[in-house]
Amino acid sequence: MKYSLVKLFLAIWIIIVCAGALTAQSKLERYKPRKDNAPVPRQPYERYFTRDRFDREITFYVSETESRQQPLPLIVFIQGSECSSLFHRQNGIVVPSLGHISLQEVTAGKARVLIVEKPGIKFLDQSQGGCASEFNREHTLERWAEAVEAAIRAAQELPQVQKNRTLVMGHSEGGLVACRVARDLPEIITHVASLAGGGPSQLFDLLTLARKGNFFRNVAEDPEARVKYLLDQWQAIQSDPMSAEKLFLALLTVGGQRFWPLHR
Repeated sequence: MKYSLVKLFLAIWIIIVCAGALTAQSKLERYKPRKDNAPVPRQPYERYFTRDRFDREITFYVSETESRQQPLPLIVFIQGSECSSLFHRQNGIVVPSLGHISLQEVTAGKARVLIVEKPGIKFLDQSQGGCASEFNREHTLERWAEAVEAAIRAAQELPQVQKNRTLVMGHSEGGLVACRVARDLPEIITHVASLAGGGPSQLFDLLTLARKGNFFRNVAEDPEARVKYLLDQWQAIQSDPMSAEKLFLALLTVGGQRFWPLHR
């Protein structure tokens, strides 16, 4: 009887130790990459996870190339103002979105392309005309830049990535984020590019568009009246800058295209 109890206690102890080891193994470490065993269907990317300084799980992808064993320079592509996944499902097939695939095709065999899902967005999520509340809470310049920076730091640990050459490029809103990331990681980022990234800030872009009459023509025909209206709205934002519920210009249609220029 005593021998049976000993065996039982030993079995329980082994189970506890193994469970603890599995938990420790599966826990994400800050700025360390963990590869997803599941492939990204029909896409030339490998999926990774890491943890950032806000203790969030960050999902990022690194492109595959034919020369898998050769370390290559890293190109970080930051998408514009969308609250959708980097991939979506079309006619039952997973396809890329937001422009990164063109960069991957051009640089295949010459560089690794890194792309990052925005916090609050899951694989294959689509905006459906509006952004999820979790995304609205997370999408500030500081928090989005930190997600990208965490992915870059984690990618530096991968053997297929060169450590001495990293280009960060952003499109539209992503151009502003690319500049922030380059400022935060001078020891890693060697080159930076802003593709249609606008002027010094998004407010500068909006003021220019208001003066031209692209925005707020329904408010007034006078350009300065439109500018005053915009600055009044900006002051209202500044009075409660961290609100994730009060939206300004959450969805605009310009030239038949929908975009999200400013969430708060």
